[in-house]
Amino acid sequence: MKTTTSIEINATPAQVWPWIYDEDKIEQWVDNFVRAETVEKVEGEVGTTFVNYFNEGGKEFPMHGVVRSYNEYTDYEIHLTGKMFDLTISYDVEDLDGKTRATQHSKVKLNGIFKLMYPIMLMMSRKGCKDQIRMMENMKNLVEADAASSESL
Repeated sequence: MKTTTSIEINATPAQVWPWIYDEDKIEQWVDNFVRAETVEKVEGEVGTTFVNYFNEGGKEFPMHGVVRSYNEYTDYEIHLTGKMFDLTISYDVEDLDGKTRATQHSKVKLNGIFKLMYPIMLMMSRKGCKDQIRMMENMKNLVEADAASSESL
């Protein structure tokens, strides 16, 4: 299952980037993100490993991740592996002369017995698309508020 969401933000790529990359900021706009723990930091970021913790229905679960691509202010990709599914998330950040287009691509691959649940998961992906759009809107609002407060200083 693949989804793509794109949003235009009234901020520069440098102002948007921390909201995509910094786990303290991600926690503010990704509903079920709990925390991240770095396992091994690699110079240049690509190859850095980590564990992200999420909460679904009151249960916390880990997903082990690796940074696959990192080009500051332009693109970033991580791959997460979990018991139920694997998830690849990538971001493209495009400078629009004072504004930024941020695009999130997500790809989910079910694991093990969960592959048998594909029809149910397909129906749930519609909800996931709506959630992805809502969370990107949350990020937009936070980035724009942060950018506006920085400009007023």
